[in-house]
Amino acid sequence: GDDERETVIPQKLAIVFGTEAVGCTSEMLNAADKRVYLPLRGFADSLNLSVATALVVHQLFVLDPTLVGAISEEERVELRKVWYVKLARQRLLTSSQKKRKNRLLNQVRSCE
Repeated sequence: GDDERETVIPQKLAIVFGTEAVGCTSEMLNAADKRVYLPLRGFADSLNLSVATALVVHQLFVLDPTLVGAISEEERVELRKVWYVKLARQRLLTSSQKKRKNRLLNQVRSCE
C-alpha cells in the first residue's frame, strides 16, 4: 500500500543517467542519495540510453503501478531554470572543436 511505497520510492525522485564514456558528473555522484548500476549480461558492453531509461522506469512501475508525475508547474519551471543552464554548459565545444574554431578564426583574420 501507500506505506510500503514510501519506504521503497521517495515522494520526490530524480533519476540521472551518465554517459557511457565518463558516467555521471562528480557533482551528481556526490549529491546522490543512492547509486544504481545496471548489470550487463551476455555480449553487451553497454546499454543505449533509451534502453537503460526504459529498464529503470519499468522497474519503478513494477514497484508501484500507481506512480504518476506530481510536480507542480511552478516547481517544473524552477527546475528547468536551473538545469537547462547546466545542461547547456555540457553542450559547449570540445577542446578539439575549440582548436578548430580558433584556427578558422585566425585564418579569417589573416585574410582581412
